[in-house]
Amino acid sequence: GRAVVQESEFSPKFLINKQGQIIHQNGYQDIGIHTSEGLIPVMQNGKYGFIDSTGREVIPIQYDRVNYFGVG
Repeated sequence: GRAVVQESEFSPKFLINKQGQIIHQNGYQDIGIHTSEGLIPVMQNGKYGFIDSTGREVIPIQYDRVNYFGVG
């Protein structure tokens, strides 16, 4: 299980684990919902990409818009 935390309205968002530990070093402007493929959409500097559940960037944060993966 993971949760999104943010200290104040305009501060970066982080993912934490059940022990309350931040699981990635970079804060993000926005963090989306975990997909069925295990990827999490994130936004940084107005661009989107995906991280995995360990916080590792797996799809570069370079896109203007992202959608969830479809079946197939």
